[in-house]
Parts: sequence; C-alpha cells; structure tokens
Amino acid sequence: MNEEYRYADRFNTVHLWLGMFVGTQEEYERYFGQDDLNEGEICPFCRDIGLNAEYDEDYIGIIPLSARTVPLDELLSEAAVDADALDAVRQKCRALGLCEGNAVLWYSDPELNIDAGKSYNGLHYIGEFPGD
Repeated sequence: MNEEYRYADRFNTVHLWLGMFVGTQEEYERYFGQDDLNEGEICPFCRDIGLNAEYDEDYIGIIPLSARTVPLDELLSEAAVDADALDAVRQKCRALGLCEGNAVLWYSDPELNIDAGKSYNGLHYIGEFPGD
C-alpha cells in the first residue's frame, strides 16, 4: 500500500470513548501519560486498549475533563466524529445508558480491536466512527 494513502486513511475513522471520570485532571492525565515512564513501560490507556507500545500522540484527542457533568451533545461537540455519524453515536450512547459525562477521547488506529464491554478508566467505548 502506498504510504501516503496509508497515512491519509488512518484519519478516516476514530475510536470514541465517552463517560464520567471520577478524579482530578492530573489523575486523568496520568492514565494517558507517556513522558515519565521507564524504558519498556506503557501507560495504563495503552494496556487497556491492547497496545504493546506507546500510542501515537498525533492520532489521539484527549479533551480536558469538564469541570461538571455535561449533557451528551455537549460532549459530542468536542469529538472528532463526522457530523453525519452523530446520530449513530447518540443511538449507541442511549443503548449504553449514557446521557451525560465529563470526558471524551478518540484515537485513530484502524487495526485496534477494542473490548466494548470493558470500562476504560470510567469511560465507555462507543465504537469506531467516521472522523471529521
């Protein structure tokens, strides 16, 4: 596969997590932190999603925690999901009983196989959707 196409293709979809993180902004950031790890260590987020190495910081969106619980649509306004896919995201969230939260993140990696039934530091895996 042509490397330029492969690079562009990676942004076509995003894996999306939403939910309620109970803790401080610093604790939330530690879940993703890669800077202070020893050689060969990976962050808790990487372990949770099944990576054996660090995630690529160019392909992740970690939105700072909201200071309060906000409605789903406010969370989704921060997500890098194509507008045409938002109804599907809302439907999936409703099925999970998720109508509010304080955290949203996404990661672009078409090769990931995410465990949808697992909690990711209090966040729910919503699915893989077209990115914007």
